[in-house]
Amino acid sequence: MLFLKELQKRKNSYSMVKIVKANLTNSFILLMSFLVMSYSTLDDNNQNIYTTKSGYFAAIDEESFDKMMDFIVDDDKEALQLLINRGKIFELKAGIKVYLVKSSWGKVIIRPKGYDIRVWTVSEAIR
Repeated sequence: MLFLKELQKRKNSYSMVKIVKANLTNSFILLMSFLVMSYSTLDDNNQNIYTTKSGYFAAIDEESFDKMMDFIVDDDKEALQLLINRGKIFELKAGIKVYLVKSSWGKVIIRPKGYDIRVWTVSEAIR
């Protein structure tokens, strides 16, 4: 009977070692993935550098972007002009090198190379 209890303890200990080892392996993989992703976003290669195209507008914040898109859908040129006059949106110039900060459902946040500002526009505005 004592032998069976000792055997059961060892079996439980072995199971715990397997669980700890699996957790350490998963943690290591997660850490390595994070480091690779962090390095790739800090790496200054041309993977996330795009060029702006003409004929598109950009907004200084997400709220202005959403308004701009509503006014474009409604074909409300007067409301668009108000956003332009207030400095909330502007027409993108072609050929500006930008970093892609975030992309979601056709909306992108870009940052001009060498500047510390971000603007919202549509994904079609960059190539």
